[in-house]
Amino acid sequence: MRSPNSNNTSKNSVATTPLMEQYLKIKAKHEDAILLYRMGDFYETFYDDAKLISKILGIALTKRAHGKTGNVPLAGFPYHALDNYLHTLVKAGHRVAICEQTEDPKYAKGIVKRDVIEIVTPGSTLSDKLLENNKNNFLAALFFSDKNTGIAFADISTGEFYISEFAQEHIEEQLLAFQPKEILVPDALHKDIKDIVDRRFTTIVTRRDDWIFSFDYARELLINHFHTHSLKGFGIEGLQCGIIAAGAILHYFQENYTVDIKHISQIKYINLTDYMILDESTRSNLEIMNPIRENFGGNTLLAVIDDTLTSMGGRMLQKWLNRPLRFASQINERLDLVELLYEDNELVTNFRKKLTECSDIER
Repeated sequence: MRSPNSNNTSKNSVATTPLMEQYLKIKAKHEDAILLYRMGDFYETFYDDAKLISKILGIALTKRAHGKTGNVPLAGFPYHALDNYLHTLVKAGHRVAICEQTEDPKYAKGIVKRDVIEIVTPGSTLSDKLLENNKNNFLAALFFSDKNTGIAFADISTGEFYISEFAQEHIEEQLLAFQPKEILVPDALHKDIKDIVDRRFTTIVTRRDDWIFSFDYARELLINHFHTHSLKGFGIEGLQCGIIAAGAILHYFQENYTVDIKHISQIKYINLTDYMILDESTRSNLEIMNPIRENFGGNTLLAVIDDTLTSMGGRMLQKWLNRPLRFASQINERLDLVELLYEDNELVTNFRKKLTECSDIER
């Protein structure tokens, strides 16, 4: 989200107040996000950000004079209402940068120091109010060359991290299988990928600098994060496009959070030959996740068979439905376990009792 003055910070800073000068400098670093700027007991927004949140949140849009810049559009809300308003802004598909006071106003000499401490986005949130218990909250990254398409998915709330490569014509099917809330793409491929995504999805597409999608940078980032000498142990060493996509996700998490993300402790290779590829027509006709007759109270396959007792089980069931197994050996292994539980009522009763006492360990 670009404010009218973000390209002319130095010019306007002469004609404005020190407070607005500080705001413009911070905003220039986060042009693609709504900047919530902490002022005492309020989070304030200015210029286009103020107009935008006023419309989305239904709060008053006012004006305030700042030096010679005249009346600047302003909208804000009390700091204790952050969780509620943040939920609405992110649900609407926006990146939100939270700028806090980083020193005690009592000891500040001049303007209180401020900095962005967190960037919340649809695909990288840790907020309980933004996460659905029985659903993963995946962030995806896409990168493709002439031959391959690399994709990575990660859920920062559970620590899951996946990587794969496939032919470009299967992009839509893979996005349908994971239902990411946000997709990272390099500037150079933004238009091509956004055209693909916009055909079927309402998912936010976030463009990042091309240098982030560099193989050497991505590989080094992953190796340093996992504290390994190579990526061979994860079975992904030869996936150049996939590694680039995975590196972009890791960079994005590190960029958005000042806290450590060591709970993302492994990355798993998804062998797409293990699963059936379900196109949109098949998913729609089977009503796996979305009912065709939604306005008439239609159920989905998931709703009919979901008798899971934990959020973890609910998320696992969705993965199984979205990525059906192809090979008989894997299918039979799963069915053998189902048969074991089906024939042993005492075992099932004990299992269910234990599960009702189990919290969401992944999150």
